[in-house]
Amino acid sequence: MRPSTSRGARGIVLLYHRVADSLPDSHGLCVSPRSFATQAAYIAATCQAMRLEQLIEGGLADDLPSRAVAMTFDDGYQDSLAAFEILAGFDIPATLFMTSAQLDRPEAFHYWWDVLEWAVLTPGVAGGDIRIQLPDGAQTFQLGSKSDRATAHRALHSALLPLDADARDHAMAPVYELRETLRPSLPRRMSGRELREAALNPGIEVGLHTEHHLFLPAHPAARQQREVASNLDALEGLLGVGISTLAYPFGAWAPETADIAAALGVTLAVTTAYGSVGGQTDRLSVPRVDVAATTASLEEQLGSLFTGTVPD
Repeated sequence: MRPSTSRGARGIVLLYHRVADSLPDSHGLCVSPRSFATQAAYIAATCQAMRLEQLIEGGLADDLPSRAVAMTFDDGYQDSLAAFEILAGFDIPATLFMTSAQLDRPEAFHYWWDVLEWAVLTPGVAGGDIRIQLPDGAQTFQLGSKSDRATAHRALHSALLPLDADARDHAMAPVYELRETLRPSLPRRMSGRELREAALNPGIEVGLHTEHHLFLPAHPAARQQREVASNLDALEGLLGVGISTLAYPFGAWAPETADIAAALGVTLAVTTAYGSVGGQTDRLSVPRVDVAATTASLEEQLGSLFTGTVPD
């Protein structure tokens, strides 16, 4: 390690998506349950765990305890529930950022990227190729080799990412048909009932993550406004509490996006930009540290940030 040109951080917001042993994990979303338990114990022993808004307020006022950490979870995966039980054992609070599409329906909800990952990267699921109707025309993607599947997955994910929910679902129709036919075991989002039960935990706060998890800057202002407003209405109606925090889906935002969120009553929004919290942090573009996005251990990541050093 070598010294950084900036002093060490005082406050860090950690980002998790899934706590599970899951392969493939092409998007780097998973932290194993065993690793997570070790990380929670480490945070409890060496850091000051705080609620998200408390940490941001302290950072802006330059009034944070040493090694202040806030835990956040995006997407509301069902496997987060076991993680919350682990956190409760250490009295560590967390914020869960939740989408709301189909939250009132009884059937399991799977995010499109998880279905795509399964169908395209698992050998033999879709045969030798798959034909997808994209907005600029139908395309056939070869899936015969591992390299073919990886190339197809990258191309399809990139093509689907900026679409609205209807266009995306239309393009994904052949993939969803495979899911309905083969009935694989896929990671799912927690149900409305499970969310209500999780929110009863005094250490868990719920924030917005939009209705359909769209890449917001790719859409007109009116669509961005509907995504946040409908999410706000659904979650406040389900939980019976006011909500004023937001995690931008995919960490993607623009000044227009932040203005829309603020107009709807959002007072704090988090991104996926890497960094720490301090006196100059923008409340509507708070950086986080994505724990699963690097091969470095949590101890190494926190040690680097808190001491103001960077890897050699």
